[in-house]
Amino acid sequence: MYTANADQIRQRMDEGLSDIGLLLEPSDIEQYEYIRMPVTEKWAAIVPSCVPLAKRNSVTAEELAKVPVIMPSRKKVHAEVANWFGKHYEHLNIAAVSNLSTNSALLVEAGLGYALTTEGALPFLKESRIRMIPLSPELTATSVLAWKRQLPFSSATEHFLEFFRKKVEDQ
Repeated sequence: MYTANADQIRQRMDEGLSDIGLLLEPSDIEQYEYIRMPVTEKWAAIVPSCVPLAKRNSVTAEELAKVPVIMPSRKKVHAEVANWFGKHYEHLNIAAVSNLSTNSALLVEAGLGYALTTEGALPFLKESRIRMIPLSPELTATSVLAWKRQLPFSSATEHFLEFFRKKVEDQ
């Protein structure tokens, strides 16, 4: 098992170091076979629990344009989030870019800015220190389980893919 962003996982698959990868979209998947996950992720802002925004049910691009922002580092994801910001993107104060949500959360805790990530990215969120506030309008993403086309797999990998396909079909 290897944890990284989608670009790094795809690189490992291309180099034969990983058989299968779970990739958050948008991601280049033309050269892979894949199964789209039956779950849609919502994007949110990670904010310190002590700020007024932490009490809100959602946050807008206009509000985030007024504070330092920690953006995702993957180019395709960065572009997707930049598109969500619309006209506010040109005025955005990008304090940092990060490739892992846990690192972004630590930067938020340290007071560097507010981070953008998917809601499921921080399952062990300590709401006493930071909170996730959904974006408004909503921004969503999907994931795919991907593997290289026509690549021979071990029996264990074949059984895993068969099991996974069945689970997704049963949903």
